[in-house]
Amino acid sequence: MSLWLLDTYRATSYCNKYTSQYKKEIRQNILRKRSETTRKTILTAARQLFLRQGYVATTVDAIAEQAKVTKRTVYGYFPDKRALFIGVIEDAVGDPWEFHIPVQAISTLEGLHNALLIVATSINDITTQPDYVQLLRVTIAEITSQPDLGVLFERGITRRSLKTLISLFTIVDEHGLLRIRQPEAIAQQFVGGFVTRLFLDGLLQSDQTHLSKQTKNELSTYVDTFISRVTHAGIDEVVGG
Repeated sequence: MSLWLLDTYRATSYCNKYTSQYKKEIRQNILRKRSETTRKTILTAARQLFLRQGYVATTVDAIAEQAKVTKRTVYGYFPDKRALFIGVIEDAVGDPWEFHIPVQAISTLEGLHNALLIVATSINDITTQPDYVQLLRVTIAEITSQPDLGVLFERGITRRSLKTLISLFTIVDEHGLLRIRQPEAIAQQFVGGFVTRLFLDGLLQSDQTHLSKQTKNELSTYVDTFISRVTHAGIDEVVGG
């Protein structure tokens, strides 16, 4: 074989290999998108039925019918109804629901303010979603017969925000920025303001327009007031000690 033919053969082989790999990647991307679309369709159907009928009355068969897929397809994504409910909750609050805050780098009150504003904004964005309020109502209505629903719901916004805040207040105390002996109690107080608003303007209202998103200025004022209270009142007075 001449050198020219050898080079042509090698170039052709390389092109064929590259084309084959490219086609494989395209197929994988198409399948991945289809899988994501199907999962989203199932979750949408599940959410609609959970909100309309409640947890107990909703069946996997009904969800499959609503999503226009087979029951086997549903089980291919979610092992049972409990997993479906978790999926609906996580789809509503975001999963993973994390804050990208450089906690260790916070060394000033301005830095603390900015960090708390990030947390406040995230909580505000999630708790003012109509679907979130409705899912919470479903949980409360059926928690007596399905006690683990409360645990599933709590693992969303409440626990994740508290975990972040406890870590944040612990670092603030260690750096001497504020004297906080009970980070968990202070974290609960910070979240408490949003929970109170969720209860009064959300759960107790038939008109969801009562629970509108707070503006950035309103959230900033909330954070400033909170920091001022902790700074000037003293931690024992703040936690009622």
